[in-house]
Amino acid sequence: MTQRQSVFLAVEEVARQFSERPALSGAGRHWTYGQLIEDVERLAFALVERGCRPGTRVAVVAGNNPLTPLVWLAAARVGAVVSLVNFMLRTEELATLLNNLEPQLLCCDADRLDVCKSALERVSLNVECVVLEEGGYSDAGRAIAQSLTGRPYQGPHPCSHDAHEISYTSGTTSAPKGAVLTHETVLHRGDQEVALFGLGPDDAAIVVTPLFHQSGIRDTVLVMWLVGGHAVIAPKFDAATFWPMVKQYRATYCCMVETILLFLERHPVTEEERYNPLRRVLGNGEPEMLARMEERFGLRFVTVYGMTENGVPVAVPMNIDKDELQMLRRWRRGAFLAGWPQTDTEIRLVGENGVVSGEGATGEIQIRSRNLFREYYRDPKATRAAFTEGWFRTGDMGMYGPLRALYFLDRIKDVIRRGGENIASKEVETVLNSHPSVKNVAVVPVPDPLFQQEVKAIVIPHEGVQITPADLWRWCEDRLARYKVPRYIEFRDSLPMSGTGRIQKQVLRAEGIAGRGITYDRRQETARA
Repeated sequence: MTQRQSVFLAVEEVARQFSERPALSGAGRHWTYGQLIEDVERLAFALVERGCRPGTRVAVVAGNNPLTPLVWLAAARVGAVVSLVNFMLRTEELATLLNNLEPQLLCCDADRLDVCKSALERVSLNVECVVLEEGGYSDAGRAIAQSLTGRPYQGPHPCSHDAHEISYTSGTTSAPKGAVLTHETVLHRGDQEVALFGLGPDDAAIVVTPLFHQSGIRDTVLVMWLVGGHAVIAPKFDAATFWPMVKQYRATYCCMVETILLFLERHPVTEEERYNPLRRVLGNGEPEMLARMEERFGLRFVTVYGMTENGVPVAVPMNIDKDELQMLRRWRRGAFLAGWPQTDTEIRLVGENGVVSGEGATGEIQIRSRNLFREYYRDPKATRAAFTEGWFRTGDMGMYGPLRALYFLDRIKDVIRRGGENIASKEVETVLNSHPSVKNVAVVPVPDPLFQQEVKAIVIPHEGVQITPADLWRWCEDRLARYKVPRYIEFRDSLPMSGTGRIQKQVLRAEGIAGRGITYDRRQETARA
């Protein structure tokens, strides 16, 4: 077996070469590569002491804490299977996810301990919870931070085909799906991005997206560790502190979602941004906005197409001419340039009558690649449905453009994309339909200048029942993460239906924010209150 048989061994190999160079920073802590490996070995021993073995499932429910990547890598050392969970989930949402994962150990921030314990109780899971750092809880056991002074682990390493991570993704239903990623898959994805961006040991990256995102733990932290670069964990994105951090750590690479780009564009020009070292950014957005920001900040946006199940299999290379790039970005309104397949990746578009080709051809984007996840955890039915003849069905509509470039058109799946987060319409509908005063509801995306899309709910109350938007907002706030709560609620007497009894959501989407009934804006109502 090679040194790259596991994620940990790949990072350890780099650490031997760059032992004294910075590897990780955040929350006032700093690790060189030598210190990183030592602390991860100690943490791996602490995980084993808590019962972790090869195949043991470890959940991490935490914000952007620099200890989270250490737990992630320590699990890789032991051969445990780690899952970085969305820390914004409310109790019921978290309970549903944990019921599927059934972790044997849960690590969390101190301020999430009560939510985690409540979620476990709801699904009758008896799981040890341990906080990452002390936070005033006497019943949380020895914190992860205290384990960094313990003994190092000297046990066996997992193999390349073993599962390393279960990454949960919003699907088209309220039930979360966990994509199982092997060590080999995670490393191959990292290698692709290192090559795409031309990264090396002199690079540093600021992590401003949540670590549980692909863009956090794998697209940023891991790719830095594979080349001897420096990963810097920001607690959250802040437009006022972003450029000073970039300058302080001489960051050259970053991943951003659309909303972060818009916040940066709207922020006043500062001295730090004028002479910043940032040169490569993984990010998508409107062509004109990307061009403006490239000119303002002096960097290059590398647009990509991907998801949890397939990594970043399609991208625009760094070496493409600037004028040609702008032409391709602006080729067709409503079509977003994704790029071309990366190494070991094939794509095809499949229409109603089979595979299509040629400029302007449209169809479902299907992918065959070493990047692909192994399966949906404990969901063989969903796994079978996701593949056809070895091709992964993305559920997204694409188009071929000039030079056979792939363009993303729309999501076939019923998903709302708000501020970089995927929101399943069905999940929000299920919560609203559980309100005793609601007869029926449809949830659709509507345009938003900052978050790209906002959540709108069209509600049909039971006849003769009095209900206010404030009632429904409170109902949702108790059951959904804040970003999933509808901004807009419209009341009306009926929904447009097809001949087969399905809600015609395309009609509702076309109606926009105003709709045809009485629409309430959560922000305006809050301001009035």
